[in-house]
Amino acid sequence: MAESALNFSLMGKVVLLTEAQPADALDLPVHLARAGADLALTAPDITLLDPTAAAVQAAGRVCRLYQLDFRDLASVRAAVDAVVADFGKLDVLVNNVGYNVPSWALDVTPEEWESVMQVNLSGPSFCAQAAGRAMIRAGHGRIINVGTHTAVKTNVRRTAYGSARAGMAQFTRNLALEWAPNGVTVNSVAPAYVKPDNLAAHREMYEELRRHIPMRRFATEAEVAAAIIFLASDAAAYITGQTLIVDGGTSL
Repeated sequence: MAESALNFSLMGKVVLLTEAQPADALDLPVHLARAGADLALTAPDITLLDPTAAAVQAAGRVCRLYQLDFRDLASVRAAVDAVVADFGKLDVLVNNVGYNVPSWALDVTPEEWESVMQVNLSGPSFCAQAAGRAMIRAGHGRIINVGTHTAVKTNVRRTAYGSARAGMAQFTRNLALEWAPNGVTVNSVAPAYVKPDNLAAHREMYEELRRHIPMRRFATEAEVAAAIIFLASDAAAYITGQTLIVDGGTSL
């Protein structure tokens, strides 16, 4: 009997996760560790990652920390190169990022536009480029760009942010096309609203958001992590150039 292709394990894989600080990472480091991955975690300030690193190590996986700031492209290339040197390989890049300056279209300043584009588009693009070099040399790899459903759905006060997210979806497709012959898949995950920690403090606002979700509830962190782990696993080996929307039907 042929061996099943449904292998969702990340056992033995080295995963680089950007913006891994607890406020931005959706508990993804622990979910990745439980799936079997060894982790390279990055943040502009790596002291914020100490509790996360301890949780990953408690799950029995290797965890190393690297300084990476999407506003500083030199730090992006240096961090990726250091991960490859330290672990001897890089199997998966989870290009996680999220930064917005909410402004009405008439009020967006050049500085706000540039800042949002740098963090959400330019930085992740060059991070994928650096990881792609290592993966192409190895002949295999997975890149998952984590954006939001704003890539496909309009929203007020999101002109710069939505443009950056749409750009991420498009560079995902371009990299997927160029790197498919080299064994590297490139996909995107676009979640909508994840259950917020401060729900009680802003109940009216969040109840209004919830009513516009067809499933009438927010996503859980585990549900977003499941989509990312699937695309990082061997089970998704024939999927590339896609944006997997995890939004409970919000973008319909």
